Amino acid sequence: MLSLKDRDWESFFIENIATIESGCDIYESERRKGFTPYISSTSVNNGVVHFVDNNNSTRESGCISVNRNGSVGYAFYHPYDALFSNDCRKLRLNHPSKYVGIFVAHQVTVQREKYSYGYKMGTGRLRRQSILLPVSKPRTPDWNFMDDYIREREYFIIKNYIGYAKKVTKEICISNIDTLKQKEWREFNVLTYFTPRRGRESNMSSLTNGNTALISAKKINNGLKSFVSVPDERVHLGHTITLNNDGDGGAGLAYYQPFSFALDTHVTSLRPNIEMSKYTLMFVASAITKQGERYGHGHSISDTRLKKIKIMLPVKHDELPDWEYMDKFAKQAVHQKLFLYLQYAEKYLGVH
Repeated sequence: MLSLKDRDWESFFIENIATIESGCDIYESERRKGFTPYISSTSVNNGVVHFVDNNNSTRESGCISVNRNGSVGYAFYHPYDALFSNDCRKLRLNHPSKYVGIFVAHQVTVQREKYSYGYKMGTGRLRRQSILLPVSKPRTPDWNFMDDYIREREYFIIKNYIGYAKKVTKEICISNIDTLKQKEWREFNVLTYFTPRRGRESNMSSLTNGNTALISAKKINNGLKSFVSVPDERVHLGHTITLNNDGDGGAGLAYYQPFSFALDTHVTSLRPNIEMSKYTLMFVASAITKQGERYGHGHSISDTRLKKIKIMLPVKHDELPDWEYMDKFAKQAVHQKLFLYLQYAEKYLGVH
């Protein structure tokens, strides 16, 4: 396998490896729903914030977006046609390549910690932003190595995913079941079946690196913030649901956590009082998240509000929750998604 450690590296100004262009805002009143990705300054979803039917001079594929505002410093490569807002800058590499673009976007992103809302990445600063790149000889970026390195990593990641997807789909393949509309539903108080426990990690800067997942109130990556070392008494057991009380992910967002974790003070764990499968808990987490729209930074989930949260669940003839149905439904949903991803991944590797 190719290694980054056996390469020579040098620093390059971005203006020496790419041309930089400003974006163009499409305001809410102007936006029309469509199929073209509209790129702005988010840190997730490859920078995509809307899909629009608009058009302007920023339309391009095979380029990199760099956030100058919002989540400053995040960079993403876009192999597809997209439109770009003025909250980001568009980089057109002197050596255009999908895999080089991914490599360079990562190198730009690792510089993001020096920027903030008070120190934005404008065009001038972006031009003189330096990034480290492997070189084939002095002052000559090794574009071929970057291309080969990302291709190799992509191949192994997809191969591993194919193996995982095949294993899981084989394990959970089930026959068709009733649709959600065919089931009877009833309202239940969340704490009837779950015991809450508030997170305790408030001083993040004091935590050291470790092997325990730290779950915070994020809206991505299952709430995972980092991996830390904490005393055993502050570790929450896995096979639990976590619920955002507030934070950037928004109050009310719930995740299933299969592994043990530490928890920050903006999140509550909900441990089942009765035996439930992994897939049943995934179903319940989704049902809790459906209630999230009523909460926000000005209406967070306090202990008092948590006691009042009710969710709709499918029921059996005795009007008790149909846990078995929830298990089967979630398994079916996971199986269908993995099957689609598996087809795409195998086709992708066949083409590439």
